[in-house]
Amino acid sequence: GVNIGAANNPIYTTSTLNDGDDVYCTMTSSETCVTNSPAMSNTVNIIVNPVPVVPSVDVLCNGTNGAGVITVTDPIGAEYTYSIDGVVFQTETQFIDVANGTYTITIDQSGCTNVSSEVLVDCSCDNPTTLTISANSGIACSAEDFTLNGNMFGGNASEVTVTHDGAGVLEQSVFTTSPFDIVYIPDATDLNQTITFTVLTDDPAGDLCDAISEQFTITVYESPVVNLPESVNACEGEEFTYTLTDAYDYVIWMGALESNTYTANYTFSGDYQVWVWVENEYCAAQDTMTVVVTVCSDIDQALINGRFDIYPNPTRENCQLSVSDYQGELSYSVVDVQGKVIISKQLNVQSDYVEDINVEDFVPGMYFIRLTTHTETINFKLIKN
Repeated sequence: GVNIGAANNPIYTTSTLNDGDDVYCTMTSSETCVTNSPAMSNTVNIIVNPVPVVPSVDVLCNGTNGAGVITVTDPIGAEYTYSIDGVVFQTETQFIDVANGTYTITIDQSGCTNVSSEVLVDCSCDNPTTLTISANSGIACSAEDFTLNGNMFGGNASEVTVTHDGAGVLEQSVFTTSPFDIVYIPDATDLNQTITFTVLTDDPAGDLCDAISEQFTITVYESPVVNLPESVNACEGEEFTYTLTDAYDYVIWMGALESNTYTANYTFSGDYQVWVWVENEYCAAQDTMTVVVTVCSDIDQALINGRFDIYPNPTRENCQLSVSDYQGELSYSVVDVQGKVIISKQLNVQSDYVEDINVEDFVPGMYFIRLTTHTETINFKLIKN
């Protein structure tokens, strides 16, 4: 070995010592130097180890945005430990889930260390996924489809999938083009419920871009119901009224008359389209009907080949339809103001004729008796008290 000698506090470096050299140190007291004294000397055997070579590493990405893997490829062996921060060492040669950034790897062999050059971890997405939902919440009406327009996705994403926790159905759940519209058809059991929708982009295999998920909600409220008859009858030159039976927060007829009752006076015969718009707190509805306006004759009306009469009018229970000075086929019908035919009958009149009509069970109001011969049709008003 190497004898350090009597020099006080000598310093030797690896340039002086070789690997495996034994170094003998003599202990000295404060006053005298004693050599080879069994009571005052001690021998320390120092083994000089080599400094490890600068570590070589590989960097891979594990398929997740911002998560890399650093692997030491040289030197490797049981005599080495490795650290990514110079503090905590491990025997494994691999560091996983390393965030994006710049690092150095420290290698240790029996207290001797060396440090790698800077290692760059860049496991980021080159084309980040984007997803934009046009609203966070909305209101749906039970009788209408709910549509959320103008949603968009882009970047790395190639499609989006929409799911929900409602009882209704989506018109389409997977979209491959952007922008896209989400259409939801509510179920009856969705009424007064809040439905949550989740929109999720894809994450194509082999790419480091993350999928994105967004949510929005809708609350389903009841739609107002307005069922106008397909057609109603009115008399030319007389006031016509029609009243909605249900209550609404807002009603407007033909964009002008704000009332539950529609009133009009038609100067000419013909078919007139009438529409009404109704609203409750959140939802609205619209419906239309046809007002059929005809000339309503007097109670006693002459036909081409006869005379027609109805009495009593008004009536509570019964009335009589009387025909005189007429022969041939004849038909009549009793129609309510909504156009519903209540009574219809075909007659073959050979002389004066009287027909009894029972209106006892009719709802009070105005009715029309429509008389048709082989040459003409005449409408007559009948009032049921």
